[in-house]
Amino acid sequence: MGGVRVRMWLSGCLEASQPSEGFCNGVPPEREFMRTVTWRVEQCRARGLTGDSTCPNILAEVQQYCAGTSRSAKLAVVPGASH
Repeated sequence: MGGVRVRMWLSGCLEASQPSEGFCNGVPPEREFMRTVTWRVEQCRARGLTGDSTCPNILAEVQQYCAGTSRSAKLAVVPGASH
């Protein structure tokens, strides 16, 4: 249940956030399964969460945000923001 709460919290934070240069750089789309697995494992390892079974699932929120329409809409109103 803790992982579900963290995903919901992260989703809300990402939706409320302002675009940040480079945040989504290197984030693969979820449909690219092997890149997704590798990216999630590397991100968890970089945060000292190797072996944490909830970490990769939480990172799915980042992927969904980076590929989502709400981020695209935010970028459309920010002059000079990279897509």
